[in-house]
Amino acid sequence: MTTSTTTKMKKEVNIIDSIRSMISKNLTEDQKKDYGRLAEKFHQSFDVDKTQVKDHDVKEIALEECLAYLVESLKSGLHPKHTTKTERNLIEAHFGKEWYKHFEYDRDELEGEKDGSGDFIL
Repeated sequence: MTTSTTTKMKKEVNIIDSIRSMISKNLTEDQKKDYGRLAEKFHQSFDVDKTQVKDHDVKEIALEECLAYLVESLKSGLHPKHTTKTERNLIEAHFGKEWYKHFEYDRDELEGEKDGSGDFIL
């Protein structure tokens, strides 16, 4: 490796470390715990000896990632009418029948509303 390549790699590592540090400072304790659990499951899903991914863990991680993305989107102001029926089913499976209360919606606000596919939100 040349000196310029090594210097470039060190700069990239420093940038990545800076970004991680900045993101970490802005996360709540709950978010840090959630990401920690997700990272643990992700690392456990690899068989180091065979360098293969175990399928059952990957599916669980994908659902958790999807749920995390949906939760953050709804917290950030995404209206439930912009979600799919499958996404709402996932949210309901996690939060229960009154999932909308977690995102500060009333049943009256959402009842009768339809999503982009024409399915009722509730």
